[in-house]
Amino acid sequence: MSVKLSEARNSFFSNLHRSNIPKVQWNTEEVVKSIIACRVDDGGIPLFKTRYAGTPLSYNDTPAVMFICWGGKNKVGSKIFYNVPEDIFEELQRRTDDWHFLLEKYAPEEYEKALKAPVFL
Repeated sequence: MSVKLSEARNSFFSNLHRSNIPKVQWNTEEVVKSIIACRVDDGGIPLFKTRYAGTPLSYNDTPAVMFICWGGKNKVGSKIFYNVPEDIFEELQRRTDDWHFLLEKYAPEEYEKALKAPVFL
């Protein structure tokens, strides 16, 4: 690993703790609420990032994911979900359809509405 990449990782992780991005302990209600707010209310595409520069995200020594609402009307902000269950974290690392997987798992009754919502770019 290059020195610059190592420095970037260290800077990112130390700044993550000091950033103004909201940190929320993982809970299914908040995850579903975030996905629906992004897809249905904002017209964005929810993303759950598990890594930065190849290094798994963590917060308070627990697995963490960064929720980002990409595109949309910019009404839904990013947040860090921490204390992500290990099985969910591992699954999110493997998948590219993260919000589909989570919504089908936690709120299947909301899935079709979210899937049919328009996307604003």
